[in-house]
Amino acid sequence: MHSSPRPGGATTRSSPRRSGLVFGCRSCALQRRDVDLEQRTIKVRRSADKKGRINRPKSEAGRRIVPIPEPLVEILRERLTDVDTDPKSYVWSTSGGPLRIEQVYKAWGRLLGYAGIERQLRWHGLRAYYATCHASRGTEPNALMKIMGHEDPRTTFAIYARIHREDVGAMIAAADAVAGMTKPAAPAEAAE
Repeated sequence: MHSSPRPGGATTRSSPRRSGLVFGCRSCALQRRDVDLEQRTIKVRRSADKKGRINRPKSEAGRRIVPIPEPLVEILRERLTDVDTDPKSYVWSTSGGPLRIEQVYKAWGRLLGYAGIERQLRWHGLRAYYATCHASRGTEPNALMKIMGHEDPRTTFAIYARIHREDVGAMIAAADAVAGMTKPAAPAEAAE
């Protein structure tokens, strides 16, 4: 599987499209103690703002447990070998502190360029892709709402899981090109 470097030693193989986390706010604040590889879960307990300050999620629903898909377990296990053993160590880090969101966005732009993606896709769009894939595969709405960290299912389904067919195709192409993975569903299937 192809991988290329990202800030903090992360690789493009650790695809957020498979975990539903937005790398920016939530994953930047992810600490070793939040990852349970045996239970295949991540506890979202904090987020990082644009200045790198750690905060609580915006709402109580934002504090949640997110499932780790099987393909990401070994990738996270490998990543954690590079992280200090202190439970409060950040999984994605520069100089011991959390990554700043600007670092993530710069890396995303470089990865899109590296993958030959001409259209500028927002990193946050991968979160919408995740919700759309779950909705199109029949994930129970309340379960998806909880995984996404929303208090109201309308947020999940009106904002995140309603993407135009061509946008889903572009997100799939970008995620696959950057992550070097096989696309999980055809755009027509994901948009229905």
